[in-house]
Amino acid sequence: MNLSSNTVECIKLSLILFVLTLTISCVDDQSPNTIDISKNWYFSPDESNSGTSENWYAESFIDPNWKSIDGGKSWEVQGYPNLDSFGWYRKSVVVPADWRGKNVWIKFEGVNDAYELFINGVKVGAFGEDGKSVAGKPTFTKLSDKLNFGKANQITVKVNDWVGSGGLWHLPIILTTDGNNVLNEPTKSIVVGDLHTVFVDNNEYGEHHQSGYNGISELIHAAQDSNIFVPSFAGFNLEHIFAGDSLTELFEPRIFPMKLKQISKNNIELHQAETPLSHVESWTTFKVVSPHYIDINFRCIIKSNEFFKHGYAGFFWASYINAPKDKKIYFLGKEKGADEKKWIGANSLKHGVASTHIGVNDNFNLFAVPEFNLILANHYSNYIFMEPFYYGKYKDMVFAYLFSTPKDGIIRFTQSDTGAGPQNPAWDFQFLIPHPKQGKEYSFYARIVYKPFISGEDILEEYKSWKNE
Repeated sequence: MNLSSNTVECIKLSLILFVLTLTISCVDDQSPNTIDISKNWYFSPDESNSGTSENWYAESFIDPNWKSIDGGKSWEVQGYPNLDSFGWYRKSVVVPADWRGKNVWIKFEGVNDAYELFINGVKVGAFGEDGKSVAGKPTFTKLSDKLNFGKANQITVKVNDWVGSGGLWHLPIILTTDGNNVLNEPTKSIVVGDLHTVFVDNNEYGEHHQSGYNGISELIHAAQDSNIFVPSFAGFNLEHIFAGDSLTELFEPRIFPMKLKQISKNNIELHQAETPLSHVESWTTFKVVSPHYIDINFRCIIKSNEFFKHGYAGFFWASYINAPKDKKIYFLGKEKGADEKKWIGANSLKHGVASTHIGVNDNFNLFAVPEFNLILANHYSNYIFMEPFYYGKYKDMVFAYLFSTPKDGIIRFTQSDTGAGPQNPAWDFQFLIPHPKQGKEYSFYARIVYKPFISGEDILEEYKSWKNE
């Protein structure tokens, strides 16, 4: 049979289209590489810690009295407000058959405080011990050889909450074959000019740095070979979000996960997704500038005003200084009721006493309930600062904070004589937003100066120069 050239071409085109259709169909039939397992867990409290001896982890275990709750929230807000003990989560998940032969992980973004993991009745992992909570630390376990592919698998988690919020309280909670979902780099290092700077999310790393402390974990100058910050902690560390009520979770920013991203050679972004209590999303960008500066921009969006009931939103940062001989912070100011402008060396002789210094144009009345537990924020000194910068002395160096005047906010200076222990003060500050609006972005700019100390007048000139840039 002889076919015309047009007929042959039509047959070829039809075959190509048929193959493409089969290929697309096969791609569509592939399972996703990640399964969200955060919702609809069966849960039971275990205050007597009898669950292990009673085999609550076994595949065959069934108890109709277990209640349904979700991950991504503490168990306190889901019906168990006074449970500071053990609690068990169970759920059944079908693992795709085409995941066979792949690496499969289970990831918990944060479990408050420690947990044991069981798959199909077998213990496969445990995280958190000796007072080291994983509430703010992502954890993951490789499950490739523990699963029944194409079938249901029983996942059981025994959680031990020591105090405060408890449970599988942070998202995401996933099964995944995508290694990018489990790999996490907690630090980024930049060396520019005289500064060697290490930025950190709120995970632990190395031998000393503890989880929760974020921002700048190491700051070393070429003229001074030691880290100005306490090795376990950090500087420019976002500690608290507050609104005047007593905080049920005093250190929410420390605990809810943060992510670091290197934007360019000298720029780092620290992002925190919407937090579960205050409902704030924030971004902090750091730019290291030669020879001895770090320029900072903080931005935030309040997603709900439910937390901010008293006419303001408050943010609090701490920098934990490593045993300076002089614990004072210095600024241009005056005593209340006086006219003389002078250099003031301020020191809070006890934590929470005369700890906050307000600016000359700051007339905002910060509301706080009598039992307000962020005592550094609302106990005021007799000093008023005239310009928005202060500095402290560390060995032969000066560490200075220079602040912009926020368009819709207020900067206050704060300090603690013993913020990180008897020898280690905290040099802190606050950003207050009066009458915050839901969905609006708020921000401020700051500069860190870290260099050999010359004089207070030299820092004043640094501030004037930066202000005019």
